Amino acid sequence: MEYYESDSNLKGAMAMKDILRSRGYEVFMSRVNNTTDDDLNLFEIHQLALNSGADVFFAIHSNSSGSATRRVNFPFAIYRGYDGGGTAEGSEELAGIVASNLADCEATSWSRGGLTHGDWSFYRNRSGLGVFRWNKLPGILVENCFHDYQIERERLLNKDYCGLLATINSRSLDKFFNRPAQQFGMVAGIVRYDYPRKGKRLTSFGKDAYQPLNGVPVELCDLEGNPIQTYQIDNYNNGFYCFTRVRPGRYLVAIDGVEDYELEVKADKTTYYNVTVVTQPDAVECEEEITVVHSDTTESDESAIANGETGQ
Repeated sequence: MEYYESDSNLKGAMAMKDILRSRGYEVFMSRVNNTTDDDLNLFEIHQLALNSGADVFFAIHSNSSGSATRRVNFPFAIYRGYDGGGTAEGSEELAGIVASNLADCEATSWSRGGLTHGDWSFYRNRSGLGVFRWNKLPGILVENCFHDYQIERERLLNKDYCGLLATINSRSLDKFFNRPAQQFGMVAGIVRYDYPRKGKRLTSFGKDAYQPLNGVPVELCDLEGNPIQTYQIDNYNNGFYCFTRVRPGRYLVAIDGVEDYELEVKADKTTYYNVTVVTQPDAVECEEEITVVHSDTTESDESAIANGETGQ
């Protein structure tokens, strides 16, 4: 299946809209369909935001490293102004909350923690990001992850993974506005085998070195083993599953070939359970052999980012 950033951005935005409206927010969208006719120019987006009476501006993207060889994967939130001094009060605070919360997501593998910058500092000029050029509202552009990290791109093909990122971003807005916690929680994770990924050798981080399962069911059960929700893992080679709107309490996660796992769900939190299906009990872990890990973003990394999708 082909990947288009515009698709995953819109999936996440639509999920975030539904979540926020269910929590009492008023939400305005710059587009609700993915066609050329629906694209607004940056000034039109600014006018929409200004005329809506919105309290914040929130642009959703995924990033590209701009390099044919170097791969990274981390959340990046950028705001208008210099580092340490956004032009609209609250923008830097919101960026910090969003980047930190996304970095806590355990249904992916990051190359480093979340990053924030003012666009004038990041691009080293006062032009910065075009999407901020006429905007006066507190706001950010968030790069949820890097779609040119192929393993992350495979996750972004899954609508529910985009929905998980949307849930995290919605919780960040709740924290920014000091809204009360929601009554439901969530369970999410990735199911992998204990052997290396098949096919072309890829840069990978952490457990992404291992082959994900495709097309298998995962069940959320009560402690007696009675199914409450069932999730069918897709066939996009990501192994992702999730259960939404789960009431706080203790549950079992059931997968064929794996002992049932008991976990606790808390209100307004995501409980992560990443599963390894053991096929070779005596096998030696392969991660060090095939994983390429960049633990920190250096200045050269940030230059590469500036040449990628964020710079548009």
